[in-house]
Amino acid sequence: MPFHPLKIQKARDWDTRRAVSQLCHCLDVRQLAKGPHSRNRGHAIYLRNERLATSSEAASSPFFMDDKGSGQGRDEGLDPRRNYDRLSCVIDFMSENLLVKALGALLVHLQCTTFQLEIGGRVTVQTLERFDLGSFVHLDSNALTSLQIFHEEKHPNVISGRGKAKEGFSLFALLDQTHSLPGRKCLKEWMLRPLRSVRGIRERQNMVELLLHPEAMEVVTNAGMLLGKVGDIQRILTRMRRAGSTVNDWLTLANTAEHILLLQSCLAVLAHLTARLSSASDKGPTTAGEEEHRTNEGSYSSAMAMLQGFLDRISRQAVGRVSEALTKVLDLEITRESKSMAVRLGCDEELDRLRGDYDGLEEFLSEEARGVLAEQSSQLLSKISVQFLPQVD
Repeated sequence: MPFHPLKIQKARDWDTRRAVSQLCHCLDVRQLAKGPHSRNRGHAIYLRNERLATSSEAASSPFFMDDKGSGQGRDEGLDPRRNYDRLSCVIDFMSENLLVKALGALLVHLQCTTFQLEIGGRVTVQTLERFDLGSFVHLDSNALTSLQIFHEEKHPNVISGRGKAKEGFSLFALLDQTHSLPGRKCLKEWMLRPLRSVRGIRERQNMVELLLHPEAMEVVTNAGMLLGKVGDIQRILTRMRRAGSTVNDWLTLANTAEHILLLQSCLAVLAHLTARLSSASDKGPTTAGEEEHRTNEGSYSSAMAMLQGFLDRISRQAVGRVSEALTKVLDLEITRESKSMAVRLGCDEELDRLRGDYDGLEEFLSEEARGVLAEQSSQLLSKISVQFLPQVD
């Protein structure tokens, strides 16, 4: 999600009743994540000892308001009572008053920024997870500067507004071997909020160990090349929602969809390699080299779990539909050469007819000019020159 500057919300946005109404009517969560205190792994969601609320509880809740009480136009496709049931899995509307207020105010802010063009003010997110500050090490600006984790160098022309700051000599600059902008953002987020969990740290170390394995070097190299072709999809989609996209945005989106499918195949090969290495490590090391690459028991198993998580997040069907739709509608080669949107022939009959008229406009003007010249009996005009400057506003 793109970054937005801090903004002071109105006091009414923090009202509990209004917040619950906003969440039930406008927040569409595609998949609710399993909580860290899940008691039964067979259920998709079960947090602590919280039980699921029912529709009758939603109706009797003092904080619940229906469409009549909300006073805003809602999307009829999202049932507020059913959504109350789903959100109650991760949000205790009755006791977590401060959390509900914060979510409601955040929802209003998102409706005015990222999702401002959505019908009915709906905010659609993939997952809704609890963020525990105790799981991370808090580093203030003084600590980041003293440890030289980040060091921003100002451009000499930054005062005049022409230059941009860049990352100087820092720990982040040394570790930044990413190939894509989303990967760089992820690494920066990890370094801003280091983990406190030993298990989480070891999982990341095991993944790095797998990526540095000699047998995985070829796959990792190919994956890095593919990642370099992946654009910043979040920013592109945001500009498309606001009708502010450019030709490069559409080309980048088509190129990204194509390379994501290839990247998924690389990850599948890497997962197969991980499974083989995990099976070999379970039998025990046979040589000194195998002992060197086995730092702790179950390292490949945890890396395998992370890889499977990556693969589960990529919907091959959805990405394939996007890639097919773009290549079916847009002529990417002509679009890239002409730097303007070029729609393929056969997509729309009316568009094809108008395109034919536009392409023959120069010949049509020339014919009209010759007709005007032939009709001049007084010989006032001896020659007509037509200059056609094709331009579409």
